[in-house]
Parts: sequence; C-alpha cells; structure tokens
Amino acid sequence: MAVASFYELPYSVAMVAIARVEDGQDCVLPQKVPAPDRAPLAELDAQIRHAKEAPVAEVPAFRKILQVTRLPLPLRRLIWLVGLNFGRQHANWFGSFG
Repeated sequence: MAVASFYELPYSVAMVAIARVEDGQDCVLPQKVPAPDRAPLAELDAQIRHAKEAPVAEVPAFRKILQVTRLPLPLRRLIWLVGLNFGRQHANWFGSFG
C-alpha cells in the first residue's frame, strides 16, 4: 500500500527546455536552474545562454542526460521511479517546475 507524503523543498528548481541542433539532429535538453527566484536576471540569462551555445560535453546536465539514455531500459525506468517518488530527488533530477 502506497503512503502519500509531502516534501517541502528548501528552494525551487527550474528545468528549462533548451532546443539545440546536435550532429545535424534537432533535440531538446533540460537545463537545471537552482533557486531562480534568488538569482539576478543577468545570471539566469548567462546560464541559459551557456546551455544553448556551449558544446554538450561542457554542460553537466546534458552529460548526465546523455549518460542515462545509454543505459538499458529497465535501469532507466528504475532511475525514473526513484527520481519521481523520493521527495528530494525529484527536485534534484527533474526540478520542481519547468
């Protein structure tokens, strides 16, 4: 029997969808922006521009996503299960809003 529980995050975590072209293919990759309500707009703009323009290997969030996509499907599903159902991990892996 599943037990419902709430977890209050100490700060919000935004996930911004970044459209890119990699190896001639269009793709959308998520960029995590922690505590966007506490950061100046110039810093948020710099983070998003870096994610849009830097090589994929230089953006930590993109590297993690690409590593996970190489795993076998059952293992990816297990990661999704853990990430979506444990309070703190949800924000760390998927953000609290997009």
